[in-house]
Amino acid sequence: PSYIHDGLGFAGIERYTRCAESKNFTGYECEDTKICVMEESTWYEIIENIFKAPNIVASLNTNDYSGKFKNGRCNVIAGETPDLSEVEFRKATGYNGEYYVGKRKFSKEPAGVVTRSDDLQFSKLIKWIIYGLFYAERRNISEGNALEMPSTQLFGDNLSGIFQESVRAIGNYGSIYERNFESILPRKDSKNLLNTGGPLLLANPGTA
Repeated sequence: PSYIHDGLGFAGIERYTRCAESKNFTGYECEDTKICVMEESTWYEIIENIFKAPNIVASLNTNDYSGKFKNGRCNVIAGETPDLSEVEFRKATGYNGEYYVGKRKFSKEPAGVVTRSDDLQFSKLIKWIIYGLFYAERRNISEGNALEMPSTQLFGDNLSGIFQESVRAIGNYGSIYERNFESILPRKDSKNLLNTGGPLLLANPGTA
């Protein structure tokens, strides 16, 4: 299952980032906009097919496009919030020039755990652990009161306490989010808040 939601955004030189956000690639202000983006990504397809951007600089990975931006081969980078974070970008690259993070999102990108297709039992175990972390947050259960999590016989007697042990080890979804994502992907007013009256987290298309 997916456990975090983000979306395509832009960052870089402010003038050109604003051009990308407005899908404007003509005229004196915007005709030199060059967007670095990972070629093997949904972002590339969106920029090529929906934005119709004329100057796309294909890159292998985030390190590749960060280097190209720093060296002036592009003036905008495309990615999701953690990829575009100014603090993380400057720390990783040593770049000290102009850097503006755009405000708009142009896609819905769920991220989830990937498991091997030849071990269905393990895949189900991981899925239910993630669901258990959502449940724990809803019930205000964390490390200190993890024994309040229900037991289960889904995976046999040896793993009957898997929900309790998982929460005791790492906390609930909210505390995990706070430690790992809050500083770069604030949860307030985002799709990463728990829902009420439906799936605990935003469901992916075709799954709800």
